[in-house]
Amino acid sequence: KLADFSTATNARLIDGILLTKFDTIDDK
Repeated sequence: KLADFSTATNARLIDGILLTKFDTIDDK
């Protein structure tokens, strides 16, 4: 369970980083 939670958190963190990069590109 702890491993699954860590994986889900990392996936969400990566998604947030990707969204931030895309948003920055769109702004430019």
